[in-house]
Formats: sequence, C-alpha cells, structure tokens
Amino acid sequence: MQQKGLYSDAESASQIRKCVAYYLSLSRGVDIPLALEAIGRRPFRDFKRQLFPMLKTGYGFVDKDLMTSEAVKCLSRFTTFTEDELSYLEEARKGSYRPDLLFSDDRAAQIAENPAAKFYITNRT
Repeated sequence: MQQKGLYSDAESASQIRKCVAYYLSLSRGVDIPLALEAIGRRPFRDFKRQLFPMLKTGYGFVDKDLMTSEAVKCLSRFTTFTEDELSYLEEARKGSYRPDLLFSDDRAAQIAENPAAKFYITNRT
C-alpha cells in the first residue's frame, strides 16, 4: 500500500497503525511476530473464499507464498508502535480494555462500547 503512494501521509499511517494495534489486541496473545507468521499459515481455501471475491480481477494463477509475503511486508510497516499504542497492547495483554490509549475522545468512546471486543479482551484465560 504505502510503496505506491497510498497512506504515505503521517495521519493516514497513524490511523492504520492504530487499527493494526486494535485488531492485534483481539487476536490470541497480542504477539506481533506470531500474528504476522499466521498470515502465511492460512490455508489457500481461505484466500479463495474470503479474499478473491473482493478482488476486481479474475483468480488466474495465484502464488500464495508471494501474496502472503507481500501482505506481511506491508503490515510490518505499521507495527512500529508509539508509546501509547504499546501501552494499549500491554493493557490488553493484562485483560484491560483501554481504547482511549489509541483513539481520541469521540472515537475512543464509540470503540469502547464494542461489547465483543470488550468481552474478548477482559475475559482472556
């Protein structure tokens, strides 16, 4: 994304990084390397069912390894977190749901009301 000029401004990159941190907090263990590695372990049928229908072009030949390595490379650009983002991830590891560490007033309040995210993070075992 970023290499083609998309999301190259600081504000867009910041929002993407915050979203990556938020969704990472909903994954098992909040482990960045493990989450990135999991992309490559997804079965090809998942891509065929979930990703390909959203693409404009036909399926044709798809190199799964190339596709996943490009996805990991792209996402990796957004995993150098700020202190607040790292604090959010640490709180999530501890079972505390604190979207106010990621997002500003109105957005944080709205996100804080997400019952599934709140339940998932606060009820880790």
